[in-house]
Amino acid sequence: MSETPTHTRVREQMNLSNAVYEAIDTPTASGEHAHKVILRDCLGTLAVALENSYKFGCASDATHSRMLGHFAQNGLTTNNITYAPYPEYRAYARNIRRTKPKLYSAPDAALAEVFAAYGDIARATWDTQGNPEPDSRHAVHVTALAAPYALREYPDLDASLVSSYSLVHDILEWHAGDTPTLNLSTQGHVEKETKEAEALELFCTTFSPEYPKLVTLVTDYEELVNDEAKYVKTFDKLDPGFTHFGNKGKAIKELGIDSPETFWREHHNTYVRMSRYALDFPRILEDRDTRAQMIEELAWPSAQ
Repeated sequence: MSETPTHTRVREQMNLSNAVYEAIDTPTASGEHAHKVILRDCLGTLAVALENSYKFGCASDATHSRMLGHFAQNGLTTNNITYAPYPEYRAYARNIRRTKPKLYSAPDAALAEVFAAYGDIARATWDTQGNPEPDSRHAVHVTALAAPYALREYPDLDASLVSSYSLVHDILEWHAGDTPTLNLSTQGHVEKETKEAEALELFCTTFSPEYPKLVTLVTDYEELVNDEAKYVKTFDKLDPGFTHFGNKGKAIKELGIDSPETFWREHHNTYVRMSRYALDFPRILEDRDTRAQMIEELAWPSAQ
């Protein structure tokens, strides 16, 4: 772990977050935002490389390298000043540039359709234009931030596994859809878990014959079988906060969070749900609290 205090860590995260958003929100020649293309390409790379007898680390690193290649095309490289607080990640990025998978084929049409549908799912969070944020933007953003943070603050974690879990962490929403958990009833949480269990069963049944390693990756994440899965699930709870600064908390108010008291109640309720997997990552929890204070000040300035 670094000795960096939480307010500095959060500021560093915000700086990197803004740079990543700028890179992935760039329109492509087809008119799509870059994050749509990046997610499809990276998931396809990962799925095919895993099944073509690549060791997991090689397949994952090659996938992460492709993501960084997309970023570079849009003007963001690890030489950017926003990566300066993460020297371990800069070293990792240099090492994985040499990892070049031989993609013997693209993923089959059914899997490619899942990847596209996953990326198109609309979330309750907003992008910088005030539109619902798609899962493609969220998944690429989580991947881009979770790996640098892990390498610095939790160096015992496998960064390759962190990266791959981050890419697939919401893939079941291709079938289950996104259910915002802020201000969600107990019954709503039960229904969310039921839909996601059905989606996992369908994913496994459909793709185990051709893509068993990808299915194992998704299943292991959903079952939180290791520290890397628990880390990504914990870090994922940081990500919505990055979007709230651009709209000064308007998106959370749309979910019925209409006062600081309600905001902190839901913040605590989320912590209680997280406690079954997140307690080994106190720095993430601390940064989550620090950022929540900043969001409250933006959303309800008159209450300060």
